[in-house]
Amino acid sequence: MSARIDLTGKRFGRLTVLGFSHVKNRKAYWSCQCDCGATNSPLGGNLRRGRTKSCGCQEHRFSATHGMCETPEYHIWENIISHCYNPRNAAYHIYSSHGITVQDSWRFGENGKTDAECFLSDIIEDIGRRPITTATMFAGICAGCRTGNRR
Repeated sequence: MSARIDLTGKRFGRLTVLGFSHVKNRKAYWSCQCDCGATNSPLGGNLRRGRTKSCGCQEHRFSATHGMCETPEYHIWENIISHCYNPRNAAYHIYSSHGITVQDSWRFGENGKTDAECFLSDIIEDIGRRPITTATMFAGICAGCRTGNRR
């Protein structure tokens, strides 16, 4: 096992390392205090690599924008973006080889709305909320994902 790197006193995002916490499965965990006042014990490697930047308080701030993060429609939006723009997604090569993209407002937002809010308002306005037993399908795969080619 390699020597433990002392992270005491260092800052990682909103976290300040207070000291060493414990070892579990040969991995070092560190006691940290977040800017919001909460304490936690993240994995040292996650701190150094930038994977852990707060106690989780920031996640709630971002998800509160439209309040639909746990809806089927939001997960559809996440998957569409991942299929079209994430090379690590298993389906990316299928979408990218056909030149499939999404309209800019669904990626970057517009008129003060976030990208997801634009997508969600378009979907709900055009076809309504997703029924629990029916999947929302996108037609015209070569036309790309745009307002007007959903069914």
